[in-house]
Amino acid sequence: SDQKAKEIDSSLGENVKGYKSNVSKKEDCYNFVKLVLAMFGRIDILVNNAGITDDNLLIRMSQEHWSNVITSNLDSVFNMTKLVVMHMLKQRQGSVKNLTSFVRIKRNAGQSNYASSKAGVIRFTMSVSLDLVTKNIRSKCIAPVFIKTAMIDKLNKEHMYNWIKTIPLKRAGLGEDIANVAMFL
Repeated sequence: SDQKAKEIDSSLGENVKGYKSNVSKKEDCYNFVKLVLAMFGRIDILVNNAGITDDNLLIRMSQEHWSNVITSNLDSVFNMTKLVVMHMLKQRQGSVKNLTSFVRIKRNAGQSNYASSKAGVIRFTMSVSLDLVTKNIRSKCIAPVFIKTAMIDKLNKEHMYNWIKTIPLKRAGLGEDIANVAMFL
């Protein structure tokens, strides 16, 4: 795996690092958590935001397309949460934020794998929050409607416009909008 740390921004006096890791693989998650703990000594907040789409109608969707999305979007949340929570339990505090999607409510053709994975993240988070609430570890979901990412750049422009016109602000959200929500929670 390619898990190299690089400095992102120190302009605010913060010690911030970026990592590249495949969190759908349990071994990569283990190595990633080990690296973060070696560098910082503790983990206070986990934000699970990995996600992919591989849309197709059910009758055309292969097992591989189904599994790739479920592995990336749902297994990664399990892998990272389980490993990080073990350390949060020792610290007697922590916060887990899992990104899901409004798609789990709003129906889109060809997204049975994506919608299932994101609905699974919600139910996982609800269950984990009950498991951990007495241990001073919070677990919450963030379910944005439409965020400007490389994933939505692939959408048909008319489809994108139709989504945006349903949003009260009449614009797609930004990554920093979600980061601010995660930090607030």
